[in-house]
Amino acid sequence: MMLLRRLLYLVVGLMAMACMLVLGLLGQNQAAVSLRLLEYETPEYSVFWWLLAAFGAGLVLGLLILFINSTKNVFERRRFQKEAKQRDKRIEELTTEVDQLKVERLSALESDAEATAAS
Repeated sequence: MMLLRRLLYLVVGLMAMACMLVLGLLGQNQAAVSLRLLEYETPEYSVFWWLLAAFGAGLVLGLLILFINSTKNVFERRRFQKEAKQRDKRIEELTTEVDQLKVERLSALESDAEATAAS
């Protein structure tokens, strides 16, 4: 189920990127610009390609964060399930012990009542 969901996210992401590519090619953002980052200046590309790169980087970064968080959640869920099974087992052991103590206490009370009745 989880694999199917991840595959669905991948397909939707690829479709979104394809739509952006088609819309961008049809768009009017064809002016060539270069970006200056501190001392580094990039080659000149059209605004469309810079926007597409920014959206694509955001998509990839978002999917990476989603993957990391979902993986972390899977491991936490497994740990919690393991702890819950251990607690359930301990509860069952204690319930059995309490039942045994009740039976012992009841037999002790019955034997005391018989001893009192006999004397």
